[in-house]
Amino acid sequence: MQLCHQSTHSTMKQLVISLAVAIMVAMAPATAMADDVSAIAERAFKLVQQKNYNAAFPLMLQAAEGGDCISQGTLGTMYYKGYGTAIDYTKALSWWDKAIKDGCGDAIKSYRDDLLSTNSFTADGIKYLVNQNYTLTVIDIDTYFSGPIVTIPQNVRYKDRIHTVTSIGDYAFDNTVGLKSVTIPNSVTSIGKAAFHSCSGLTSVTIPNSVTSIGSSAFYYCIGLKNITIPNSVTSIGENAFERSGLTSVTIPSSVTKICGSMFYECIGLTSVIIPNSVTEIGKSAFYGCSNLKSVDLPNSVTTIGRYAFSRSGLTNLTIPNSVTKIEDFAFYDCWSLKSVIVPKSVTTIGNNAFPYRCKIKKK
Repeated sequence: MQLCHQSTHSTMKQLVISLAVAIMVAMAPATAMADDVSAIAERAFKLVQQKNYNAAFPLMLQAAEGGDCISQGTLGTMYYKGYGTAIDYTKALSWWDKAIKDGCGDAIKSYRDDLLSTNSFTADGIKYLVNQNYTLTVIDIDTYFSGPIVTIPQNVRYKDRIHTVTSIGDYAFDNTVGLKSVTIPNSVTSIGKAAFHSCSGLTSVTIPNSVTSIGSSAFYYCIGLKNITIPNSVTSIGENAFERSGLTSVTIPSSVTKICGSMFYECIGLTSVIIPNSVTEIGKSAFYGCSNLKSVDLPNSVTTIGRYAFSRSGLTNLTIPNSVTKIEDFAFYDCWSLKSVIVPKSVTTIGNNAFPYRCKIKKK
């Protein structure tokens, strides 16, 4: 995987900083403050315009200490970028926060958040994006530095501040074939779209109880992943989430209400699945091509079985619960081992080719 080019981020940050300084310079004369502080601030901003940062810094500090919030915000930028002083991220954040509290909330907060939200860094082979609330999203990895066994830390120190990792971003580990094991910290609440897509060497992943959503195609083609524990905190699992993975068994948590489309599409090693009574719908092609899935217990909460839901699976016996009202087209199509099915009176709609033509359908 290719890491984002640092030069792009640097250019963006430079543009944002230049624009912010220009805005602050333009606003400075209109700021209401004592004459002496105003005069000092004006001198400081003129020196900033001339890029004479060494001379501007002590005057900007004086005006900031005098209570001018625009000077405080600019001083934060000078500390952040090392303009006329040594880089000090703690002081930068402190002066930005003070400027926000002292009356320049909208201007300074917007600038600060934009700058930090476009900021990214790499630590121990893991690349993070700094979010606007100072939390971190994992956006990339280099297993050459991190190694094949990765434990994502809950907290990471960056720019003299502790940041908490709260999400795994879209495509974060996509196609990282050297990845074998991942432990996700208890601070993460979401696993993004295609986060582990095509990680064919992944054999183990630990999902904590803090995670509430797993994105679409999150573990697509993770052929080495035989087992996974999905915690009860998860309420949403996207389409194709485990498509063509190596799962042999899976338990859907009771917090999930729908098995989305193609969630376990062509998981040919899948032999056991536990569906809780919270699930009301089996989505399109959810278990399509699961050729080794011989039986499944559908709970008495399911009302709809979608198109191709179990098509070409290995089902040999099946009990459709009384809660089901609709079986869509091709739901059990090409399930050649399925010889007979009892369909309850609750079913009002049976789609075209819902069952293999040799299957005997009995209604009760």
